Amino acid sequence: MATKKKSAPLPVPPREAIIAAALKIADDGGWRAATLRELSEAAALPFAEVYGLFETPGHVAAAVLGDAVTAAMDEVLPDASLSPKDRIFDAAMNVFDGLKDRRTALGAMLAAYRLRPIAGAPALGALARFARVTLERAGIGAGGAAGAARIAVLARALSLVLGVFAEDDAGLSRTMAALDTRLREAERWAKRLGWSDPA
Repeated sequence: MATKKKSAPLPVPPREAIIAAALKIADDGGWRAATLRELSEAAALPFAEVYGLFETPGHVAAAVLGDAVTAAMDEVLPDASLSPKDRIFDAAMNVFDGLKDRRTALGAMLAAYRLRPIAGAPALGALARFARVTLERAGIGAGGAAGAARIAVLARALSLVLGVFAEDDAGLSRTMAALDTRLREAERWAKRLGWSDPA
């Protein structure tokens, strides 16, 4: 009887290999000093290929958050009968749920950019996109001057929650409590920013 040949494992796509390497570096506490060369060596990919996908380590950090935001778009939209705050809560938690297995690494990545705004610009951009998509999924306008103000307020709240999220357990109870608290604080801006208005 012929023995069945074992199929070779499928190669990991370069983008996924780079992100996996980045998450390990961050988990090991080395993200602040991470370079593209280190990422290329850890992912066993040519430097040029890494650079072709991510210009800086900051762009990799942005991709970790951005991928979760994109994946959350497939989730059911928040119930329109809920209050604006509760719709925002539900939309944001879709993203946090998608990131829970990466929370420690992402927290280390974002912490590395707190005093380095230029290096962290891509990650800050991903945070603003997180806020914008959350508002839009909650049925709250994110366009124009009013929308920009809403995004700024929500991005700040989400940034603070991400700090709690990074140290939370898999149940995300602390994250949910922190998000609820930050959104309640943000409610005082609701009348000024018109969070209850869809446009």
